[in-house]
Amino acid sequence: MKTKGNFPDWVATVAAKNQASINKESQDYFDKVKELYPHFVSAYIDIPSHVELGVLKSHNPAEVSDYFQKDGSSEFIIFNIYETFHFVFVYQIRELSLIMQDCLESGKFFGAAIINRSIFELVCTNYYTFRRVESKFSECIEVIKKLARTKSAVEKETLKKQYFEKLYEIYAVLHRGNTASSINWQEHMQKFGLAKSEDRDVERMHISTAIEDIQKQSKMPLQKIYGLMSEFVHPNYGSKTLIIKTSSKHNDLMDKLTIGENQNNGEAALFYIDQCSEGLYTTLTLAMSLIDRSIKLLSALDQITENSKKTVH
Repeated sequence: MKTKGNFPDWVATVAAKNQASINKESQDYFDKVKELYPHFVSAYIDIPSHVELGVLKSHNPAEVSDYFQKDGSSEFIIFNIYETFHFVFVYQIRELSLIMQDCLESGKFFGAAIINRSIFELVCTNYYTFRRVESKFSECIEVIKKLARTKSAVEKETLKKQYFEKLYEIYAVLHRGNTASSINWQEHMQKFGLAKSEDRDVERMHISTAIEDIQKQSKMPLQKIYGLMSEFVHPNYGSKTLIIKTSSKHNDLMDKLTIGENQNNGEAALFYIDQCSEGLYTTLTLAMSLIDRSIKLLSALDQITENSKKTVH
């Protein structure tokens, strides 16, 4: 099902009619949100409802090479793992985005804030892994260029060794990105009879590490923004404000507070725009940057799988 692509009309209309009531900085962020939103919808929401991928059962280069009867098995393995990494994060974001869209349409601003922060966390943790894969891949390309230039047999062997070491580093980064967890899944799945017990270190990826890493690269105040997002998600004062419909004077000693649904409630929409526009803009910006760079890397990994046969193998 295709969406209209624009930010929910009723919220945008309320903002347009009440610009004087919105903080100027918040208005600037909201304007950017409206500009980015159709591109975000196109990239993450208006895509096929599902995608089918071939996923390798073995990551042994010799076994893969023997089965498919071709060289370039190490590169193919990396491409296959990265393809899964790419589409998993895209469809995770898609599912959350559809929920956020529904929340915004129906004025469920508390829910929208929770989902926005979840998307932000997802984008940052995947960006953290992506940047390391991209960096190692660039190093692989430099080694290939040197291989193409050298005529020394000794240097060729040294460069080939470096190349495959860097491919393994990419594999290790992707493996951690795909399997990082706060629990031991082997132990957990044993309860259901679906896995054998085996010793392995449980890798955990802390969101604070990912945010700090992306903040350093992007120069955006992500830690501050994430802190504000969390205020409206955790059971703090901020999250309570997002389910208030309206407040009015009842008598000299009492106000009347209406709590509940906020569909078409301009007062609640304006409060959401003031408090959450910066976080939403930041999330959309990072999400669009990530998918753009990831698609380019996916294409480059596909090409190197073919071209490396001539240079490396």
